[in-house]
Amino acid sequence: MLWRDVRGIILRTVPLVIFLMGWQVASYFTRPIILPSPTAAIGGLAQLAIRDELQFAILTTLTALSLGFATAAIMGTFIGMLIGWFKKAHTALSPYVYALGSSPSFVFIPIIILWFGIGFEARLVYVIFASIIPVIINVMHGVRYIESELIELAKSLGASQLQMLRHIVLGGATTFLIAGLRLGLVRAFTATILSEMFFRLEGVGGLLSKYSSVFRTPEIFGLIVVIISLSQVALGVIKLVERRLLKWKPQIT
Repeated sequence: MLWRDVRGIILRTVPLVIFLMGWQVASYFTRPIILPSPTAAIGGLAQLAIRDELQFAILTTLTALSLGFATAAIMGTFIGMLIGWFKKAHTALSPYVYALGSSPSFVFIPIIILWFGIGFEARLVYVIFASIIPVIINVMHGVRYIESELIELAKSLGASQLQMLRHIVLGGATTFLIAGLRLGLVRAFTATILSEMFFRLEGVGGLLSKYSSVFRTPEIFGLIVVIISLSQVALGVIKLVERRLLKWKPQIT
């Protein structure tokens, strides 16, 4: 088991090392304003950290992401269960849910600005709106695919609607819920960075927009690395939640 873990780490590290070496070599043949070296990008990040810009930006971004995604996850789970459980609600609302899910969320930014301005509230609303639809759709599908035999058995035992929703429906739709959370988190993270760039708010996206406007390429590349790293940390949190909720499911090795 230990060798398998070590081998996995090696396999993941080799492509990164090759990429960094290629980046370093390519930077020798390109002007720094076009492609800075990895060491220059790290130096740019170090300067941001020394001025406390980077730490504050990361904290601001993670705060908006956490609040927006947590709200979307709770609301999306509740709405998805209701639409999936009640046939009339599914018939009436599912076409509109699919329509919103197939539409790019950024087209609603002008309306959000009109209603909420360009502050923290607008960013939070946009993150919620962008990430709630995948959760609703996946939970809705999970509820619809629950075996009817389980529902009939619960009814024969005298279970109430609330008990069935809590113990059977939510439990049966957990796998779909996790899939919805993964998709929702990706959209939430994208919406957080995009809103900071679009609204020029404080955060990692705001820093990226700021230094892009003055062609500070080392800082730009360094911030891109930070954004990618934060996205992986966020997905790692979802994996921990998945392991917690799906203890019963055998792991594929």
